[in-house]
Amino acid sequence: MKKSLSIILLTISIEAIVFWIVSLAFGWKAVDTFFVGGLVTFCAIWLFTFFTKQSSNQFNAGIRGWTGQDAGEIKAITFGMGPVKIGLVLFILINFIFAFIYY
Repeated sequence: MKKSLSIILLTISIEAIVFWIVSLAFGWKAVDTFFVGGLVTFCAIWLFTFFTKQSSNQFNAGIRGWTGQDAGEIKAITFGMGPVKIGLVLFILINFIFAFIYY
C-alpha cells in the first residue's frame, strides 16, 4: 500500500514538474498546460495499451487462421488501473477542479 501511494504521488509530482517547465518555456498558463497535458498523457498511454493488445490479437488471429496453429489466446482489451494510471487520473481530476475554479 505504501509503495503504491508513493508511486501515485511520484507520478503526480513528476507530471506537475514537467508541465510546469513546459508552461514556463512556452509562456502558457500553467492551469491550461496542466489540464491539457494531463489529458494528452493519459490518452497516449491508453492508446499505446489499446494498440499493443489489438496488434497482438490481430497477429494471433492471423496465425491461427492461416496455419491452424494456436499462436496464443485472443484476449479482450482491458484497461488495468495500476498506480501510475491512478496518479495520471488524479492529476487530471485535480487540475480539472483547479481549472474550473480559476475560470
